[in-house]
Amino acid sequence: SAMRLMTGQEPVAGKALAHVGASGVDEWLSAVLEFPNGAIGHFDCGVRAQRTHTYEIRGTKGRILVEQAFVPEPHEQPLVRWWHDDQYEVITMPAANQYTLMIEDFADSLLNNRPPRYAGQDGVANMQVIDRLLADARR
Repeated sequence: SAMRLMTGQEPVAGKALAHVGASGVDEWLSAVLEFPNGAIGHFDCGVRAQRTHTYEIRGTKGRILVEQAFVPEPHEQPLVRWWHDDQYEVITMPAANQYTLMIEDFADSLLNNRPPRYAGQDGVANMQVIDRLLADARR
């Protein structure tokens, strides 16, 4: 979902490798996605791997690294490390419970008759990508 959000596009191609355990659950998965703008992203995930919630964006003009990007502990202040040109910056994000923020946004959208920040279709589109990758990995 992070790659879809950052590119603003849906992937046009994807390949995945996975280890499926005895339970039939994919325990480790690595995948590559290609987007219409030419961006290529890769990720790995696993229920049997040490917790990590990192993403990195690399381009011709710089690099961004977020080490605790997804669901940090509510007291943690994630750091955004940003290399651009000859400069390096560290941006400290405020501590927040991401689940609470999602629920508050949804409640606010109901109370104020506005669409939620992320429409339900975004989740459906994300699951379509996941389903395609799982199907590819299980071939």
